[in-house]
Amino acid sequence: MILNHNVVNLKMFLILSMFLLLLAPSTADALSASLAKSLQDWFPRKGVIIRNDATHNVILKCDAKEFDMKIKLLPPGTEERFEFLEIIFPLRWCYVQIDDKIHGLFWAYATKLKCNTACSWSIRDTGIFMYNDDMRSWTPSPLFN
Repeated sequence: MILNHNVVNLKMFLILSMFLLLLAPSTADALSASLAKSLQDWFPRKGVIIRNDATHNVILKCDAKEFDMKIKLLPPGTEERFEFLEIIFPLRWCYVQIDDKIHGLFWAYATKLKCNTACSWSIRDTGIFMYNDDMRSWTPSPLFN
């Protein structure tokens, strides 16, 4: 009987606590900011840089909430960037259309790519290339159709 009474008290305490948090938005905002700061302390920020080094416009769409997820027309010499927290093996993919024959999906970020702080990509007339930090060179990457 005492156990049931303690469970009821705990439930009431939790309900009252949530209600008070809802009434105090500044407290909730402070908790959200505190949680965000804690996540940034525990998980590193990673980035993706995609540069159009082709001689013409290319179409780019990335599936990442940090990227506005719209289809973009990327003029030559311009780049798109986004950052995110690396929490539990993140995956970020993008679709690129270089021309009518060269187009497809690629992993813009995956833990297995072993990028240091950012994965750097170069879109060229012949395909997409990823910068290899260890070799300090650009290596071609497959596009998946």
